Formats: sequence, C-alpha cells, structure tokens
Amino acid sequence: MKVPVLLFHDVSPDAAGKAPGITIAPERFREIIAWLAAHGYTGISARDWLNAQNRKGTLPEKPIVITFDDAYASITEYALPILQSHGFRATVFVVSGLIGGASEWDAHTWRPLPLMDAEQIRAWAASGIEFGSHSRNHCDLTTLTESDLLRETATSQDELASIVGSPIMSFAYPYGSHNKAIRQIVSQKYSLAFTVVKGVVTPDIDPMLCCRIEVLPNYSPLRVGLYLRLASSARLLRSIRLVRPLLLPRFRTVQR
Repeated sequence: MKVPVLLFHDVSPDAAGKAPGITIAPERFREIIAWLAAHGYTGISARDWLNAQNRKGTLPEKPIVITFDDAYASITEYALPILQSHGFRATVFVVSGLIGGASEWDAHTWRPLPLMDAEQIRAWAASGIEFGSHSRNHCDLTTLTESDLLRETATSQDELASIVGSPIMSFAYPYGSHNKAIRQIVSQKYSLAFTVVKGVVTPDIDPMLCCRIEVLPNYSPLRVGLYLRLASSARLLRSIRLVRPLLLPRFRTVQR
C-alpha cells in the first residue's frame, strides 16, 4: 500500500520574525486535519507504518503518516490536541540536545522558538504520539566528521529513549541533507529515516529515503488534497511543480 506522509513544523498564531515557510496558523491546521478526517484518512505514526510492514500491526483503510520536525513547543497547544480530537497519531522529530531550549540553529537570522521540554515529550508519548530523532543539535550532517555524525545520531537516540522509555525507531535528516555515508550510519541505529522529497512510502522503498509532502503556511485543505492525489506519481509531482506558478501562489521557504 502506498501511504502519504505529511510534514509540518510550527503551528502557531504568531509568525512574526520566524523563518519563512514554517509556521501554519492553528485555524488552517485545524481545517486541514478536519478535511483529512472528512475524506476518510486516519493519521498514523511512522512506527505504525513500520509495524504494519513487519506484520506486527494493521493499517486503517486510508492511512496517512503525520510528522512534525523540530518539536516546537507550540504544537503541544495548537496541533497535537487537534490530532487527538480526531483520533489521529503522529511522529514528532526532536533535536535532543536542545530539549526544553530554543531553536538555536535559527538564531543568526530568525527568532529562536521554544522547543518541547522533557515533561511535554513524556506526556505526549504516553498519549500515543511517537517521538523520533532530528539529530542532537540540528546540524547539516553532510558537514560533520564521522565521530561527530555518530554523536548526532546515536547519542540523540539514547537521550530520547531515556525520556519516552521505549526504543527510538525513526530519524529525520536536518535540512533534508544526507548522502550515502550518512544513510549507512543512520541505518545502523534507526529503522526509518525521512527526507523532504515529495512522495509516499511503500513496502519496497529504501527505509533510509522515506519521502514526505511538506505543508506550507498558504496550503489550503484542497491543495493538500491535490498533493495527496498526485503523491503516488513522481512524474505527476514534477509536473505540478512546473504549472504551480500558473495555478497557485508560491510561498518562500527554507529547507529544514
């Protein structure tokens, strides 16, 4: 079964001074999730999908993996409760070295944002939200030595596992940056790793190259639905990028 994966970052009513393209208004997020539920989708975590592939669980009729990168504290107020109200699950990718701190990787250009603390992570994990690693310090992994890379991946996994009390199975590459050597190291610790390339996950996908559809602040529910319809075809996704300037307004963003 082809399963789409959505990528969100910050959900908050305040976008002032933040990195462009990361903050979705709570009402827009609510509309998107309501649209998904009304069209028969059920939000699942990356672990739910992995368990189904390993015959340790089953998937709902129309599953969709919901993911959040960076673990901004705002999602505990404006996003996760909305998912919970629809019976949706999700995976949140955490920068483990900055838990309870702020998004320091943005400080040189944009306003740093508060990140989830250990208590919040522990509480939402108990409510069924999966937590994965987004490295330890949100570095561009392609710039690191092998020893630093091991620290960013393995140490992050251990730190998160000690908080949630269960193994950490999933990883998301900071800025979407990776190469063959990085994927090999990540594969030694994690069962799944996520990129920012549009597409779906399938049983025969490289587990270190899981695709996601990033949802930007100006995406309406119908636009998200369009990408879901096209997601199973890489050719169609390339086509929509070409005609997008003619059909829909663009939103400037940065890879995270």
